[in-house]
Amino acid sequence: AAKIAGSAPFGITFTVPQLYKTDDSNSKLIAWYPNTGTKAGNAVTFPTIDGDTDSMATELKEGKKSDAGLNKQFKFEHMLTQIQVKVYADASAISSWGTLTNLVIKGQKQDIILTLPAADTGTGLPVLSTSGNDDLPLQFKTLAGTAVTTPVTLTTTATHIGYAMFAPYG
Repeated sequence: AAKIAGSAPFGITFTVPQLYKTDDSNSKLIAWYPNTGTKAGNAVTFPTIDGDTDSMATELKEGKKSDAGLNKQFKFEHMLTQIQVKVYADASAISSWGTLTNLVIKGQKQDIILTLPAADTGTGLPVLSTSGNDDLPLQFKTLAGTAVTTPVTLTTTATHIGYAMFAPYG
């Protein structure tokens, strides 16, 4: 089916409705990103967090085509936290500190698991859990995805040098 961009700040609308059960019985639907996860039972395990790829999921929705007024929209929720890193130094420190060649976020390179709500009784968003605690390298990129040249020379003005996405703590 063809799809067209939504008129809201985000969204996709199908030009022809996508009905998953034509007999008007209930169906449930949930979505997650990226599509590289491996599903086993109610768990979707993703490859190790790389700091650059977000993980998103929708709530589990239930309905049938005859439900009047049912909110049939999916809203992807971000499951990871993003930090942005800006660096600067005072003039006297710049000469003694030199340049910045790498930066890691301690203990945040992890595998992530989304536990989906139970198909028969569940509602709501999947639950995020993690395993592993390696160091996650900073992505030396602008928010637009352009590479930031390393080594980074420090200046007295705060300069964006990169970002990282990882599971929220706690």
